[in-house]
Amino acid sequence: MNFNKSLDSALNIIFRIGFLVIPIIILYMVIGLILALPLMWLWNYTLPDITNGFLNYITYWQAWTIIVMFSILFGGGSRD
Repeated sequence: MNFNKSLDSALNIIFRIGFLVIPIIILYMVIGLILALPLMWLWNYTLPDITNGFLNYITYWQAWTIIVMFSILFGGGSRD
């Protein structure tokens, strides 16, 4: 009986953490997708003209990938 009680409390803690973490992950994804639009527009507006077509236009998902890549390389969220 005591085992079931401790299992229920452990599952309760896991569900509470999950309900806290999942919305945060979704929020970060939405913010990242929103930030990809200005990057795509700036890239497509400036770089093909500056480089005489050497750097072509990019898509929305390529802009999002660049944001993710730069945040990994340069520590996008770290304040250290």
